[in-house]
Amino acid sequence: MKLTRCLLPMLIAAAVIHTGCVSMVSRPVDLFVESEEKAIAMLGDDINTLYLRLLNKKVGVFYFTRLDWTASAAGKRISDSLDKYLKKKGKLRMVSRSELGRMFMNEVVEQAGMYNTDVLKKQAGTVPVDAVVYGTIENAGDAYEIMLRVMDVKTGRRLLLTGVSIPSTGEITSKADPDMLLLNRKSPDKVIAINKTYYTLAWLKARQPLVFLLVVLKDNNVKSLVSGSTLLGARLKVRLERYKRERPEIMQKIEILKDGLSLINRYEPQRSSDITRWKKELLDNKNR
Repeated sequence: MKLTRCLLPMLIAAAVIHTGCVSMVSRPVDLFVESEEKAIAMLGDDINTLYLRLLNKKVGVFYFTRLDWTASAAGKRISDSLDKYLKKKGKLRMVSRSELGRMFMNEVVEQAGMYNTDVLKKQAGTVPVDAVVYGTIENAGDAYEIMLRVMDVKTGRRLLLTGVSIPSTGEITSKADPDMLLLNRKSPDKVIAINKTYYTLAWLKARQPLVFLLVVLKDNNVKSLVSGSTLLGARLKVRLERYKRERPEIMQKIEILKDGLSLINRYEPQRSSDITRWKKELLDNKNR
């Protein structure tokens, strides 16, 4: 155990020097440390191994969330402590929490936006940030699991994936779904896709209902509505034809959301139920 703790930062640093990329280098979250302070030091030292890649770049630490991107007191404290640790070490150019706060209107937008490279690029024009540190802290029953990632804003490339487990503090009372914890360990990008899809669909349902329906309706349902004489069918047909003709990038995003929806249907029954209810509400309203 002690040997692993000593060697991992050196292995990560070697990977940076040798390949110029630290994608998929990871610390297993089942590595347990007895205190939050030690966990912060381990995670911070992992991040500092990237200093050659991040030389003269601005780095920001976002609030850590639960797996579903909801906030927690433990997540805020962990991210604040990590930010202070990195500033104290002095290897990286850190963007202050107040500066990061100006990039987003609220925490919900922040949590969704930090996984969206296009959003980050746009916001970075106002407050320059070249790399972001973000992660999750979740109740695994007998411990809290912390997963941390570092992403290059310009390329969207993950520079680091690492994690650690710490004793439970009792702040996160509900236990995470074991299947989602396992998915987060093995395929964290799928968890990101699930969350991005869910929050994007919630936004689309309220602001762009036709696009929402193009995502959640099966192809045969869309064809049935388009071929019918309903007003909704006519509007869907016009929108679909315009996107195919003029906005292929939107069609591509619709397909990405469909893939995310399939993950939600597989792993998140409650969220799947929410989306089904939203779809029914829209269809009922449009058919009145």
